Amino acid sequence: IGPKVDTKRGVCFVRPFFLNTAKVTSSIRQVTSSIQMGDWQGYIDGSLIGSGTMHSACIVGKADGSYWAYGGSYVPQPDEVAGIIAAVNNPDTARASGIKIAGQKYFTLMAEPGKVFCKFGPGGAAIVSSQQAVVIGVYGEGVNPATCNMTVESVAKYLSDAQYCRAAMWRKQKKTESTC
Repeated sequence: IGPKVDTKRGVCFVRPFFLNTAKVTSSIRQVTSSIQMGDWQGYIDGSLIGSGTMHSACIVGKADGSYWAYGGSYVPQPDEVAGIIAAVNNPDTARASGIKIAGQKYFTLMAEPGKVFCKFGPGGAAIVSSQQAVVIGVYGEGVNPATCNMTVESVAKYLSDAQYCRAAMWRKQKKTESTC
């Protein structure tokens, strides 16, 4: 949601936006119920990029940096993912050197264990970790940063609360019991 153009009058106006957290959570539940086990791409297409609050997103493994799912054109490269995971685990790293995503260096606005918010020009990124994954969302001009941050946080929280991890999905497919 950003500026809207009235084509009849040729004017641009900004519609006030109030984030409804219940709607975000409901959206995550709807997407999750339609996702088959092992299909992480549904979170990217439905809850992250599909929310309209970002243009690129990815979910990577916190332990090894492997890509679980991604979409958009500003996806961090493997060496950048290693830096992002280091920054999520040690916020001083993010504060000292910033974050690189798709070859661009982002300025760190806020960093705490498990969460980094950064800025590049008119856009920025939200990075939040769950128990097993790191969720990264990149937004551009015209997007309220708080909506992107909240959406990424909501997906990471949902994954933590549901105790989702790659191994758990694989075990459920194979019908074996174990914990993450």
